[in-house]
Amino acid sequence: MNKRSTGDINEILIRARDLAHDPAGEPSTGHLLLAVLTGSGTAARTLSLRGLTETVVRGAVREAEPEAPEARKRVEAKARQYSKSLGAP
Repeated sequence: MNKRSTGDINEILIRARDLAHDPAGEPSTGHLLLAVLTGSGTAARTLSLRGLTETVVRGAVREAEPEAPEARKRVEAKARQYSKSLGAP
C-alpha cells in the first residue's frame, strides 16, 4: 500500500469516527460510507452521481440495526478486492 492510499484510509476512518461521535470506537459500515460520500475523492463523486445523498445515508445510519462485529472487516476486504481489480493501490 502506498503512502497516499494509507492517508486516504486514515482520513476516512477519522471522519467516520467523528461522524459516529465516538473518536475512540469503531465506526459502523454506514459511518464509513458516509465518510466516503462526504469526502472529495472519486468514490464520493461516483456515489453522488448515482444519486446517493448525505441525507439518505444519515437516515439509514440512524435507523440501522446493530451490526455484526465482523461487518466492517468484510466491507474492508471487499473494498481491497475491488481496488485491486481496478489496479488501484
